[in-house]
Order: sequence, then C-alpha cells, then structure tokens
Amino acid sequence: MRHPLLNLVLLREPLESIPLESFADEVTIHFPWGSLLGGALAEDEGVFAVLCRLPRLGGALTLLVSLTARDGREPLTDIDIARVSRAYRARGLALVERRAIASADV
Repeated sequence: MRHPLLNLVLLREPLESIPLESFADEVTIHFPWGSLLGGALAEDEGVFAVLCRLPRLGGALTLLVSLTARDGREPLTDIDIARVSRAYRARGLALVERRAIASADV
C-alpha cells in the first residue's frame, strides 16, 4: 500500500530562478546532472548558494551522487569530497554521513 507524502514539492524549474529560502525540513537530490550537479558539488556558485538556502535551520540536505566517471567528468576523489564538504560547512551545513549506497537506497 502506498502512503501519501504530505508537503511534498517536486521542482521542474531551474533552481536559481525559484526564490526559496528556509523552505524545507528535508531536501533530497538523487543523482543530479548538468547544472544541478555542478551546484551540488559547489562548482556552480549560483546553484550551490540556492541549494544551501533550501533547508530550514536544523533541516537536512541529502545528496546522492555517483563517484564514477560519467558525462565527461572524472571520478570524484576523496580530495573532491573534502573540498565539497568544506564548501557546505562554510555555508552552515555539516557532513553527517558519507557512505556507499546499495540499490535498495536508491
């Protein structure tokens, strides 16, 4: 049986064009690509800034990314992950968990 999700918002617009701030208790991004991936990895400052403003104080931002080479990108390394973690920390978000995921997590 499927249970309804209360207060679920699915966005289909460029994130940087939507004026949202302290919008959600939980923000989840699964396998972003294009500009969203660049923002999630703190490479595109405009998108990154918006992503960091979405969770409310005490909220969570969950990011699932592939560490393998794809879409013309090199695989992410521990150095890349440390850089991304520092960028989020500078915006007030702390890395709580880093782990490999299984198919069931997706």
